[in-house]
Amino acid sequence: TVLSFRINYKFKSTYKDEQNEQVKSLWDLRVSDFSQTAQLSKPWIESIKDNIKSGDTILVNKIIFKNKANKTQLAPDLKIAVQ
Repeated sequence: TVLSFRINYKFKSTYKDEQNEQVKSLWDLRVSDFSQTAQLSKPWIESIKDNIKSGDTILVNKIIFKNKANKTQLAPDLKIAVQ
């Protein structure tokens, strides 16, 4: 049973430079901690579904779970590179 985890969503966003009117891009990062749940919240799910594109990276880390012997453990990180 997953007790808690952190999600890191790295994506490229664009903005218009007000000084020269050029569209520029930069890497952005959203991070959230989830506790007492094994699932992302609905707003997170919808945001990812609506915005995900090639080049984005999703890292799920600090995954704490109870094993079959009911002992708390830390799981390895899970990294997803969107193609």
